Amino acid sequence: MRAKVIPLRPKKDIREIVDAAFEEHLRHLKPEVSSCLRSELEVLLHKHFDHETPELTLTLPQDLSETQFESIRRNFRNVLEAYNDLVTARANLLFRDLYLARLEICQLKYDRQDNR
Repeated sequence: MRAKVIPLRPKKDIREIVDAAFEEHLRHLKPEVSSCLRSELEVLLHKHFDHETPELTLTLPQDLSETQFESIRRNFRNVLEAYNDLVTARANLLFRDLYLARLEICQLKYDRQDNR
């Protein structure tokens, strides 16, 4: 008996998170800074977040009962979800740090132009 393919999909698309952040927290930015930051983030998203999420298959012995199979499947899914949550949290922290650095670059770039 083979387990069904269990996809490891993020709960929310990173682009949705970025768009929501712009709407909720970044309305105060100058249009030039906002445009610069969106361009910078698009590069980051394309470089680091546009890859297909892998799918895994777990092969199990054929003589498992349905109850055993369901228990293993449920436990396997729980472990993968916990691991996925951990990896996603780390990726979010890294993305936040990159985002803040790019925001600062864009702000410095356009504040410097305004002060000339």
